[in-house]
Amino acid sequence: MTGSVLIAQQDGVRTLTLNRPEALNALTVESTRELAEALEAAGGDPAVRAVIVTGGGSAFSAGGDLGFLQQIPAMPPARIKRS
Repeated sequence: MTGSVLIAQQDGVRTLTLNRPEALNALTVESTRELAEALEAAGGDPAVRAVIVTGGGSAFSAGGDLGFLQQIPAMPPARIKRS
């Protein structure tokens, strides 16, 4: 993981923290992929009884990162799939 999703676990509770507080945890393809991978890993771990998804800083998530979303029309399809 590159750090856009932090993972902690205590007593069967896994906490996934969106870690882009400077962008109000706005989602990019990369951070969405990291979150999906972390959720899949939690779902496959018998030691995890609950998952909390939260955001670092002052916001849970502002939604999609506008800077990134504006770049999508000019991106080659392979870049979008790779991310």
